[in-house]
Amino acid sequence: MNCPNCGSSLKDDARFCPVCGAPIVGGPDAPDASRTMRAAVPERGADEPPTKEQAKESLRRARAAYADARRAAGKSYAPRVVAGVLAAAVVAGAAGGGVWYVMDQRVSEANARADELQAQVDDLRGQLDALSAAQQAPVATTGPDAVADDVSGEAAAEPTLDDAQSLVGTWTGALSETSGTAHCYGASETPLEVTIKSVNSTTGQMTLDVSVLFHGHGDLTTDAEKTDGDRVVTFEDLTTTYSESGFTVRGDIEGSDDYVSISFEPQQFSYGVRLKAVAESRHYDQHLGDSTDDTYTLEKS
Repeated sequence: MNCPNCGSSLKDDARFCPVCGAPIVGGPDAPDASRTMRAAVPERGADEPPTKEQAKESLRRARAAYADARRAAGKSYAPRVVAGVLAAAVVAGAAGGGVWYVMDQRVSEANARADELQAQVDDLRGQLDALSAAQQAPVATTGPDAVADDVSGEAAAEPTLDDAQSLVGTWTGALSETSGTAHCYGASETPLEVTIKSVNSTTGQMTLDVSVLFHGHGDLTTDAEKTDGDRVVTFEDLTTTYSESGFTVRGDIEGSDDYVSISFEPQQFSYGVRLKAVAESRHYDQHLGDSTDDTYTLEKS
């Protein structure tokens, strides 16, 4: 026996086609649907019109008879299952496409944002490179390109030999920084005092008196407020030569190879002149020299 719908080979007792799901009405134990349908419709005369109640009853009996016939014929739900699977696949495909579209949109937006941020980073790097180049370039101190100082906004100028005469006088300043593996702050309570007695306007020859703390100790292993080797020393009539980049004096400690070397750097601003001073205490212990550098900022009193 073959399926009347798709032609597939069937068993003799098949109630429906396993391939297409079509019911096999003529199978075993299958009632005659037409006969059942006819039996469900009540008899009436040829010319007698049906009443409303008869019509309803006929419809009810016809539906019941149809359902019985389908059950008896072994109605298959395979077509509905197949249709449901296909519908689910279509829906899933549509949903997947929607998800892909949304994700693709988000990825595109993220890439655009990343490009924007990268552009900002590149711009900032360019600004940083420009600032670094500007800091490394020579700074003009005179003329239209002179750089203003950070106090008054007026251009600062390098000191000249003519300005050296204004340095004559007494300068004092407190400790601002000290060096060493371990720091000694013995100079924190003793300001540096320098008296510039004279400056030769032609040769730049200078005469100075200096009072400074000398570190008479070697390298420390821990920080110290002061040590027994710290003491104030005074030098008179030290001589040096003035230059625009600065000047240095040296005072020897009597009875030893120790000394103090002080470097001065004039810093001229629109509001006046300051002296940056670095005092190096050189102490020799068993022929090994140890040094401590103290930095001061001096102002004229």
